[in-house]
Parts: sequence; C-alpha cells; structure tokens
Amino acid sequence: MNNGAFSFVKEAWQNAPRIAQAFAHFCKTAIYGQPTQAHYALQEIALNRSICILTENLDLLHHRTGSAPLPTYTQELDSLTKADLQEVEVIVCVGLSQDDRGFLGHYKEKNPQGVLVAINLGKPTYLSSEDVILQGDLQTILPSLAEQLIKN
Repeated sequence: MNNGAFSFVKEAWQNAPRIAQAFAHFCKTAIYGQPTQAHYALQEIALNRSICILTENLDLLHHRTGSAPLPTYTQELDSLTKADLQEVEVIVCVGLSQDDRGFLGHYKEKNPQGVLVAINLGKPTYLSSEDVILQGDLQTILPSLAEQLIKN
C-alpha cells in the first residue's frame, strides 16, 4: 500500500464519521450540484477555441454545462506519445493544487518547452519558474478570460 492510501485508511479509521460526512456531501454534489460560472465559462472557451477539457473531477458538473470532458485517468492520455505531447504548447490547470495523477509531470518530461498556466488561489506545487500562475478566484478569472478569448 502506498503512503497516500495508507494515510487515507488511517484517517478513515480514526475519523470515520467525518469521512462519511464528507463522502455524503460529495455524493449530494454529484447528484444535485449545479455548475458554477467558472464551469460555464470553461465550456464557452472550449467551444470557441476548440480545446479539450481534461478533468479529475467526478462530480459531473462539467457535463451539466454540455461539455464532454476527458478524464485524466483514461487510456487515451496514457497512450499519448512524446510527439503528441510536444504539439501541446500550453496546459491550463484550473483549481488544481497538485499533480495527483502525474500527468503534468509526464507532459513536462516529454515536452520541456510546454507551459503550464495555473488558475488558483495559491501557488500549486507542480509549477516551475517557466510556468505561469493567475492567482485569484477562478469564479472571477474564468468568466473574464472567456469574455476576452471569445472577443478575439
């Protein structure tokens, strides 16, 4: 068992009611939650700029905007070659604090000239000095960005 899994099992054992409450909240959000302004803005950007949305989220909020995001844990991403990844100049990460799945590290390894742009409240752990952060509330930043990108 890796450290992350061990830590989760230990936490779940020691704080079962809190973990169960958090899981129940997640389930309610997945079933009844509504997309935010940021979800709709990202959908507009994707439609108007012909980009793909990748997501680690399981709450289906992107889907409720009409998007068909590609999960980061799919075989399609695993099968991307070095040449495929070198065609991607920029990856924009929205609200992602760390590279849980290792995809961003894999991208940077195969495409060292590729740039990561993070939209986040704090500086994520995966950014290098060559990458960019738009620090702030994504509920404000994404709608503004969508408006600018759609105009141009």
